[in-house]
Amino acid sequence: MLKSFSFNIILLLGINLIIKPIYIFGVDAQVQNVLGESEYGTYFGLFSFCYLFQVVLDPGLQNYNITSVSKDNSLFYKQFPKVVFSKALLSLLFGGTILLAAYLFNYSEENIQLLAKILSLQVFISFALTIRTNLSALGEYWKDSLISVVDKLVLILIIVYLFYVLKDSSNFNIQDWINYQLIAFGAVILISTLSLLPHLRQLDFNNLFSGIKSLIKSSLPFALVFLLMTLYTKMDGVMLYRLLDDNGQEAGIYAAGFRLYEACNMFAFLFASLLLPMFSAQLKNTNQIKSLCESALRLIVPFALVAVIASIFYGEAIMRLIYVEGNQYYGQILAILMCSFFMVSLSYVYGTLITATAKLKWFNISFIIGILINWSLNYYLIPLHGAYGAAIATLVTQSFIIFSQLLISHSLIPLVLNSKLIMQTTLAASVSIFIFYVLSNYVTGNWILYLSLSIILSLLVSFLVGLLRFDIAKMVQIKA
Repeated sequence: MLKSFSFNIILLLGINLIIKPIYIFGVDAQVQNVLGESEYGTYFGLFSFCYLFQVVLDPGLQNYNITSVSKDNSLFYKQFPKVVFSKALLSLLFGGTILLAAYLFNYSEENIQLLAKILSLQVFISFALTIRTNLSALGEYWKDSLISVVDKLVLILIIVYLFYVLKDSSNFNIQDWINYQLIAFGAVILISTLSLLPHLRQLDFNNLFSGIKSLIKSSLPFALVFLLMTLYTKMDGVMLYRLLDDNGQEAGIYAAGFRLYEACNMFAFLFASLLLPMFSAQLKNTNQIKSLCESALRLIVPFALVAVIASIFYGEAIMRLIYVEGNQYYGQILAILMCSFFMVSLSYVYGTLITATAKLKWFNISFIIGILINWSLNYYLIPLHGAYGAAIATLVTQSFIIFSQLLISHSLIPLVLNSKLIMQTTLAASVSIFIFYVLSNYVTGNWILYLSLSIILSLLVSFLVGLLRFDIAKMVQIKA
């Protein structure tokens, strides 16, 4: 049975385009508005701090499991019990490590209590992802696609009922928000487990504990990748909270822009979650890999371009619409972060390809250099410019990372530089900038209408110049 990459990514995007915008603007942003910048900024800083230790909870198990099971589905039956038991043991170590680190860094008792709830949430999230992604590793991509929005759907129902039906948010606090997220990811774990039920009946529990050590050892190369990525992608929130004595204010402002950056990342990450098992299954077929890369780029680049250009011309208006305290400063941070998103979107193609090869030496070296760049810039820029400085540090770091990944991926699997694709991208970007500039500066009226029109026209331009392709199903088919 043949599964096309385009069918599955369009299914994924379609489902997420329905659910996630409602969640981002109607739920997550409104939670921040209710809590305020300071309280939400504290949560953002503490969540980022917990995430720095995520490698203890998942030392590469998830990516190792996906790549190995994608290559040989029969491994699932022996490997899955070991993965689950390993994560259960590592969860205890994860919690202890975070609480010890919080004590050593002199976090307040109130912050430590909140950290305990947040680390529990991250354990739930990690289990949910690990169980769910086995579906894509087994070739059941459409099930993974559907379950990928369950947590957001549950949170939408809860918050809509609380904020919009009962109209009671006066007593809502960050503890409530964490509790509701625990419920949502608990639902993902339950549904994912039920979806795997036909396979679970054949699980092999022999040599369970003796195999855990071997499994973790095999996953360590992936663990280093995850650790290094975490250290340069999550430190900004922690450093904003720790370097500035403003009760989390700048961290909250940064979180406001970072939310939209992460929202776009959610969609781009869907490519990685689908590409990783497909790349892993097709590594011996260089032509298939090249076609798959081009197919992914032709889908992700046009939308990433539009997101960047829209944030540059309408960033302030968007932030004022979403946030009670939104202003020009918010818009500037959003624009810089969305430029970073364009780099990240490319990383979800080339970085995923490198991960699938499991040849990670230079990959990890590039991340180490990226960490040094990011931390140095943050230490210098945050005290001077706050959230704006952190956004600049993110852009510079992500630009370096994608440049490195292009070089590394080409050295592993020679990918011919597609000059036609580059020309189409440049042309589409130039015309789109002109469209946004004219409609935002010379046409009066409802800005939301002209933003929508600019987006539609820009995507149409991408289609007309041949960048955005809707016949990708003919280009590449992947055997499930």
